Amino acid sequence: MLGIEVRLADAPDADCPNAEADGRGELCIRGPTCFAGYFKQPERSAETLDSDGWVHTGDIAQLLPGGSYRIVDRVKHLFKLAQGEYIAPEKIELVYCLNPAIDQVFVDGRSERSCLLGVVVPTLDATKAWLAKNPADTAAAAGDSPPELLAAACGSAGFKAHLLGELQQLGKQKGLQSFEQVKAILLHPEPFSAENDLMTPTMKLKRPQLRKRFADAFDAMYAEVEP
Repeated sequence: MLGIEVRLADAPDADCPNAEADGRGELCIRGPTCFAGYFKQPERSAETLDSDGWVHTGDIAQLLPGGSYRIVDRVKHLFKLAQGEYIAPEKIELVYCLNPAIDQVFVDGRSERSCLLGVVVPTLDATKAWLAKNPADTAAAAGDSPPELLAAACGSAGFKAHLLGELQQLGKQKGLQSFEQVKAILLHPEPFSAENDLMTPTMKLKRPQLRKRFADAFDAMYAEVEP
């Protein structure tokens, strides 16, 4: 953009301690048309705007070879696993959503745990394809409406194992590190939406709400994979 300066700032809490050397850090912008502060709220303004006039966007970005920037995740969304590895969940979710069987996915972890877990909403087409090949799971459906078919498939251990394998294979193909791969998933038949308070009106995941909604399920999965 004309008249806008861009740079990457160190973000040690997001595993970006040397942005200039590594080409990865918090995206900052400065210019006459940029954010100038909150009206009569200097303390709040100082959280975003530094003394040199740089606006700290809260986005972690990667400098690309052509000089452009790619947003990797939000600073506030990054977290650390027990072994010290930093996780950018949105990057992982974007990779997993490349699988046509996946409608939505939420990836999360805990600081006292060493692996990631996920909640997956499968597509209706993938659900129908699975049920067509697995009549025993079809028999468990209460009816043939989309919600009933999704509920039946999401209760299938075979379907869950199949999708987990697909995600892990895709993640490996796309260069995810082993610690960035989910170790277990929960299949969920109801899409995340603004109506059920799991997404914002702009279709972003509400991570605190998702974390709270699936806390018990995550407890159970962790008890299985990391007893």
